[in-house]
Amino acid sequence: MFSFLRRKRGKKALDYQPISNKSKTFSFKKEEALELLDLIKQEFGLDYAKQEYITIKKLETFAKSNSIDNYKELTLRYKTQKDIKIELINLLTVNETYFFREILQVEAFLQIAKNKQNFSVLSAPCATGEEVYSIAIKLKEELGGKRYDITGIDINSQALEKAQKGKYLSRSISRVPQALLQKYFTQKANVYTVNKYLLNDIIWKHQNVFAKDFKKLGKFDYLFSRNMLIYFNDEEKKRVIGQFYDILKSDGYLFLGHADLSFVPNGFEVYNLGLNIYKKV
Repeated sequence: MFSFLRRKRGKKALDYQPISNKSKTFSFKKEEALELLDLIKQEFGLDYAKQEYITIKKLETFAKSNSIDNYKELTLRYKTQKDIKIELINLLTVNETYFFREILQVEAFLQIAKNKQNFSVLSAPCATGEEVYSIAIKLKEELGGKRYDITGIDINSQALEKAQKGKYLSRSISRVPQALLQKYFTQKANVYTVNKYLLNDIIWKHQNVFAKDFKKLGKFDYLFSRNMLIYFNDEEKKRVIGQFYDILKSDGYLFLGHADLSFVPNGFEVYNLGLNIYKKV
């Protein structure tokens, strides 16, 4: 994916082939890989202890594809080269999702939001946008008279780029009812593109939930964060929950994934335990 290319002339056209790594000498030491993963954990909160082996293999493949000989050099380039950092974080945070994945939670959100005339929604992380567009569609359908804004954030720049384009394959939209599919998407071959009036309703931002400037996003009434906290230990979860608490309005609601927490977050009370909804107190 990230291999360097060299140009090879042929009679008919220019052909591109990856440079061979056979002549290079690599030295990938596990302890150096763990040091890099610890650095990533400190900055982004990502904890891959339970997926250590496969994650280290990803690091090795990434390093080789960028002609990097060892984890020390990879760590140095991670610290000093923004493009390497972005590519590596993108690789480690690939997240597959689909439209209307947690529809019961979204329906519960609509029941709560119907009592407000104006409100704001944050999706953190928003991955490739399916959750955000699902919320936007349901709001259009059921609370169309309300005034609201939706923001989606993620640390994966490639995911954000896909979200902004709003183009999806049939697997992503398989749970979208046919009537809504025809109303909110334009189909060309096997690609479904979100219609422009939905694209214009959403703000997308590249943002780390651990960053000091996280609070600059503003204040929100509702915050969706599903299946991100599972990558954090309890201490890091509490740090993120603290960030969420600060960014939510006084009567805000937090929507989490079913495996994200094993405790009631500080500063919140249970609103619906079965649907993992908490209210700020």
